[in-house]
Amino acid sequence: VLNVFTGQVVVEREFGSTSRADCCDDRYLAIVEPSGNLWYCDVETGKVIEHAIPPQSQNKLAQIRIQRFDENLVVLTSMETGQTSVPVYPKADDNALLRGLIPVNGNFFGISATDGRLLWERPGTLFNFTFPGSQPAFFSVLVEQNGATIYNESADEDNAEKLQLEPAIAAQIFELAAKLDHFKKPLESGLKVANMGQKLFRWEASSGNSETKFNYSLNEDAKTLGDIFEKIAESTRLMIELNRAVKHDRLGVDQITLRIKTAWDNKRLVGTPNMLPVLDRVATNEALLHMARERAAQVADAIRATAP
Repeated sequence: VLNVFTGQVVVEREFGSTSRADCCDDRYLAIVEPSGNLWYCDVETGKVIEHAIPPQSQNKLAQIRIQRFDENLVVLTSMETGQTSVPVYPKADDNALLRGLIPVNGNFFGISATDGRLLWERPGTLFNFTFPGSQPAFFSVLVEQNGATIYNESADEDNAEKLQLEPAIAAQIFELAAKLDHFKKPLESGLKVANMGQKLFRWEASSGNSETKFNYSLNEDAKTLGDIFEKIAESTRLMIELNRAVKHDRLGVDQITLRIKTAWDNKRLVGTPNMLPVLDRVATNEALLHMARERAAQVADAIRATAP
């Protein structure tokens, strides 16, 4: 692990080709060796701890993911079983990881983010689950017919972010709401599926209010509308993280611009004009990595080229 600004080696270890690694928050690194080792590394402090775990060699270790929840870390593993997997709803697609959906069918471990100790004596085990690893745990999106939008991750109005949606996106939202009878009818599928997060669609008008709640729906219009709201949340969250990184974490700017570029390539960014000021700041800031500046400039140019 290198400090890209100074070239200093923060951590140096050698691992076999079957080991798998992942990091989160541009700070915490987890490495799993199938032979029976779990490594915790805080790249900010250089602290490294090795934990003995049950061998993972029954099936090939495909990937691991590490997620932070408050002061704790969860390391999730996924194995290559060579068998047809049990269907998971909603089914995974090319954008599943962008939405924070993580396939899990192996052991998972809890680690303290503060000192690196294992939180559980034995690992938990999951099979064919889709883990909702995205943050935040809650968000709300309020959209006016003119595209004016308020995004919030809490009940405190002072924490809200204001943005302006593209006219086509705003029009699509209200068209879908009309097709769904302004949420006067149930949308829940009734299927026994994993908890994918409670969703609430609410319509407010002078003629009256209506709403519906669901975990998973088979209605294609509801799926499309839900996906648009997820895009709004993803886009706003990326803008918030990039603004924060520019001010407080120059190293993190590179990773966030990569996520923004990936989201743009996968048509996941909406409300894009709101991102132009921070993208322009990154593109012209010579104190940042060249790759980050180049990506920011590419996305900014693409946004301007597609503006109505």
